[in-house]
Amino acid sequence: MESHPAVKNGYDVARVRADFPILVREVYGKPLVYLDNAASAQKPRAVLDRMREVYEREYSNVHRGLHFLPMLRPKLTKARARASARS
Repeated sequence: MESHPAVKNGYDVARVRADFPILVREVYGKPLVYLDNAASAQKPRAVLDRMREVYEREYSNVHRGLHFLPMLRPKLTKARARASARS
């Protein structure tokens, strides 16, 4: 598996922060620092982009209809799982 570009030559905090849109915010004049917790997690731009694509182009109630979109969702999920397993 290939390393993330931010950790190839040491840990580049600025590059990691750039993946998370919310971390451009300042709070009380200082850069926002967010530590994960069990209730929520901040998402990197790649995840937000994919979520937006799903909501805009593919979203449906899975297994609750016989038209195109409910049938598409499980196929896409399985195809992406297979692709992920190969990488």
